[in-house]
Amino acid sequence: MSERFWTAGTYRAKVTQIELVETNNGHDAILVYILPLAAVTDGGELPVDPSPYSQKIWLMSHTDKTRGYTLRKLRGAGWEGSQFQTLAGDMDGVVITVEATDDSYNDRLTTRWDLPLPTAKPRPVKAQALNAAFADLLKAEKTGTPPAKKQTRRKPAPPGDEQSVPVAPIETPGDEIPF
Repeated sequence: MSERFWTAGTYRAKVTQIELVETNNGHDAILVYILPLAAVTDGGELPVDPSPYSQKIWLMSHTDKTRGYTLRKLRGAGWEGSQFQTLAGDMDGVVITVEATDDSYNDRLTTRWDLPLPTAKPRPVKAQALNAAFADLLKAEKTGTPPAKKQTRRKPAPPGDEQSVPVAPIETPGDEIPF
C-alpha cells in the first residue's frame, strides 16, 4: 500500500520490477512494482505524473485459495510463461492494466493496487440453436402478429401414484347473502 495520492479507478502502468518473496506469515508472494502512466476513462487514457514517488507496490499472497486467481491475473496481464523464474524478465517494462481502490491502513487513507481479473471469453453458440430459440419471435415480427404463448406440459403422474384426495362439499347459505 502507499500514501493516498491516487484516485480509485483503472490505470495503465509500466512494470518496473518483480520480486518473488515470502510474506511475514510464511506465504509465497509476488511483489510487483509499477509506475502508473495513465488513468483509463470513458474518453480514453489521461496521462498522469510519472514522478519517482508514483511507483506503487502490488502484493499477492499465494495460499491454496488464491493461487487460481493469481495465475488468472498474471495471464490477464500478458504473462505467458510456465516457470516463475522467468516472470521478472518476461514482464519487465511491460505496460499492463491495474486497478486502484481506496483503502485504509493504520487509520490512514491509502491506495491499494491490484491486477484485475480478466473477463471470461463468451462461449460460442451455434446459429441453429439461436434460430430455434427465437423462431416464434422472428416469425411474429415478419407476420406482424404477436407470438403465440408456449404451453407447458405437465408430466403425467406415474401409474399407481394417483392419490385420491377427499373433497368436502361446498355448503351455500342459500338466500342469506346480503346482496
